[in-house]
Amino acid sequence: MKPREPRLNVMIKARVRAGASWNDAMILNMSSKGLLVRSERPPSRGSFLEIRRGHHVIVARVIWSGADRFGVQSQDPVPAAQLIRDPDAAPVRSKPAGDAVPERRAAARPTEVRHESSRHKSRAAQFAAIALTCGLAALLIATAVAEVVARPLGAAGQALAAN
Repeated sequence: MKPREPRLNVMIKARVRAGASWNDAMILNMSSKGLLVRSERPPSRGSFLEIRRGHHVIVARVIWSGADRFGVQSQDPVPAAQLIRDPDAAPVRSKPAGDAVPERRAAARPTEVRHESSRHKSRAAQFAAIALTCGLAALLIATAVAEVVARPLGAAGQALAAN
């Protein structure tokens, strides 16, 4: 059996992106080729993800996944010393001071905002199209009914006028 590479036990806060969603995570141990990560929503086995810590980005594939932990194999060597030295992200501020930009997790995600806005616009356009179609159909039906009723009433009016 191949000997296991030594692991460095740590507790480092990080952000994990699997697909389009970001989650908070904690790196529990690391080697030069992989990480053990704890997260409330562990990704499924075989999925690719991005782990961010400060300015460092680790692209990895999930090798195994459990209830709240998962192991990843990184694409490139893991810079353990740099990850440990890198300070945590700035704390979330409730109100930005002056021109300061709030921490990115405090504000709504631009893609989520655009997605929601697009959904509202498409629903409004769909409603308008259905309302216009129904209005035109009602107008055509009213015109057809008026023509059908006008013929017998015209004939009755002529018959009454002749008497």
